[in-house]
Amino acid sequence: MNFNLEEITPQTPSGRLCQIKVSKLNPTQNAVGLDEVNDKIARYSAKSRADLKDYLLVHPVPVVIGNGGRFYLTDHHHLTNALWKTAEGKKQGRYRH
Repeated sequence: MNFNLEEITPQTPSGRLCQIKVSKLNPTQNAVGLDEVNDKIARYSAKSRADLKDYLLVHPVPVVIGNGGRFYLTDHHHLTNALWKTAEGKKQGRYRH
């Protein structure tokens, strides 16, 4: 999803609104509840791309830049996981263990 924002780099100042590919993010939590992810997938799948963009601009995902210039997700793990799977066209219920 392109927001026409600058791509985050290791030199990006704190507090700047940027974009990054989800595949470049590293989690800071070792697990997410799949029931919550599946619930979010069901809700986000019904939204248009424009609605999802608007939602993310109001609810940005906080990222910190760690050692080696790696990007870490500090919150919204469920949201990010669900949006990634929604963007890939995956449906609710496919992520149960």
